[in-house]
Amino acid sequence: MTSPAKIAANRRNAIHSIGPHTPTGKLIVTRNAVRHGIFARLPVVPGESEADWQTHRQGITDSLDPVGLLEVTLAERVVLLLWRLTRLARYEAANTVAAMEDSGLLPPEADPIAFAGRHHNHHNQLLMAEQDVRRQREAFFTARADADLLRRTLSEGAEAEPLPAKSARSLLGEAYTLAMDCPMRHYEPLWHTDKAFLSRIGLPTDRPAGAAWPRDTFLTAVDYYAGATEWPAAEFRVELLRTLDSRAAGFARGVKRREAEVSALNRRLDAEADRSAATALLPPEVAAERIMKYEKHLYTQLTSTLHELERLQARRGGSNIPPPQVADLLITVEHE
Repeated sequence: MTSPAKIAANRRNAIHSIGPHTPTGKLIVTRNAVRHGIFARLPVVPGESEADWQTHRQGITDSLDPVGLLEVTLAERVVLLLWRLTRLARYEAANTVAAMEDSGLLPPEADPIAFAGRHHNHHNQLLMAEQDVRRQREAFFTARADADLLRRTLSEGAEAEPLPAKSARSLLGEAYTLAMDCPMRHYEPLWHTDKAFLSRIGLPTDRPAGAAWPRDTFLTAVDYYAGATEWPAAEFRVELLRTLDSRAAGFARGVKRREAEVSALNRRLDAEADRSAATALLPPEVAAERIMKYEKHLYTQLTSTLHELERLQARRGGSNIPPPQVADLLITVEHE
């Protein structure tokens, strides 16, 4: 129980703490409720236009046409409630814009490790797919160039230009592989860089690795590999060309498939950004709940005030005022 001495001391201390005395201090205190703007008691807060407020006030007052202090007071309350509802809409729009601007950032409630890991994984998949597309495209160009070179070599006469060393070695490697794939071979073919192979087709064993291959010498080497199989030389050449064309077509299909995967991964990354922006179109859950509660509170007060004003105006006009068919109830539930 508080003693009389304690009560007296509290009263003496209160004299020294009764709030601001100067006009400036009192003005500052009136702005204590201005945090987000929606709960401000002042008609016009920073960021709002005094001219817009006056236009709004005059328009609503003229529409309600109040007579007498009581009706004017109710009309002014309607003006202020509608102004606050407009302010609430601006607040919601500002929250939405801020959320959309932050949609590209990490959501504050997200698990940073999981979010970064998923995003990093998608980017890694995209980089690997793009690298694979480049490799597949290079392989396709090489296979198609080899096939075109072999086709020209087989169709042109003795006046055909010599084959570049790298291309000739690539084609002879394909011929060696084709011969080795035959189950019934007459002999085990030699690799095209072996000295015994070079001697067999009439080339010096000490020839430079970068030396070009004459057309006839190259065809002799191809026919050597054909001799290891059951195919005649002409059929072996056709089969070798068909194999190269088939390989180039396979690489072309691989390029299209991997390009489709790259497009799908890009769409996935774009979809993540779109989903984040779409989610940001709504205010955060806490802000949305606060907005809805305050909007409902303002609307209840507005409806009640309008009903009371209408009854007063009807009474002033001499009309019989029936009891209200709808009761305005305001229920407050307090939880411990």
